[in-house]
Amino acid sequence: LVLMTGVLFYQAYSRYEMAANASASNEMISDLLQSASLWAQERGVTSRSLGGADPGPGDVVAKIKEQRESADNNYKNAMDLLGKSSLSVDPTYKENIQKAFDAVQDLRNKVNDNLSKSKSARDAAVVSGWMPAISSLIIESQKLRLSIATQSTSFHPALGGDMLARHALWLMEEYAGRERGVLAGII
Repeated sequence: LVLMTGVLFYQAYSRYEMAANASASNEMISDLLQSASLWAQERGVTSRSLGGADPGPGDVVAKIKEQRESADNNYKNAMDLLGKSSLSVDPTYKENIQKAFDAVQDLRNKVNDNLSKSKSARDAAVVSGWMPAISSLIIESQKLRLSIATQSTSFHPALGGDMLARHALWLMEEYAGRERGVLAGII
């Protein structure tokens, strides 16, 4: 009886751990998806503004700032959750996304300067570097998200379908967003 109780307790605890990891994973993935979506919106609006002849209007600059803050908060929340979770993620993913995030942070300061200038006065390196830099950040967040999702699918098969659907939707959104961002900078 004591042995059976111990086995049942172990099984219940294992299921609890699995559910807790799946829940944390789901929250991290949601935060990373939200960040990527907001970064993509920032990418497009910023690209459009950098491609425009006139300095960026105040309402557009305010919208960019709002998107940045929200995206960055979601990203930081996901990274905090990852640090507290028992998921084992290859440190390379964390390093790569942090490098991409830092690069975008540095570039944002230059972008802010350039948004206040007319097109002819803007630094061409900043304008041409914007799309690749923020796209790199979005891609690195996707790699981290897939690493987390891969572990999540091992918790329960039903989670796998949800993760695949989320990834497929994100992929369609990302490619459409890149095209919009490129076109916005041209038009």
